[in-house]
Amino acid sequence: MSYRIASSALKLRATPVAQIGKRFSSGHGEYRHFPFNEKQAVTHPKKFAVKCAVFMGTGFFIPFTAIWFRWHRPGGLKNP
Repeated sequence: MSYRIASSALKLRATPVAQIGKRFSSGHGEYRHFPFNEKQAVTHPKKFAVKCAVFMGTGFFIPFTAIWFRWHRPGGLKNP
């Protein structure tokens, strides 16, 4: 049992770093999941701050909005 663990650890250690990175590259370029550019933070910091606040604030307030609608609908918790 310990031989298998040791041999698998050696195989993992023997893999070059360049090969490990190739497994995760898709060929479509780097994926960016924010709707703004990082360079904009340096060139237009106020515009970047507003975009960042709107983007992250929207995701934060969606659950609260859903709860409010559920409570205030006809037959909801606040409207029996």
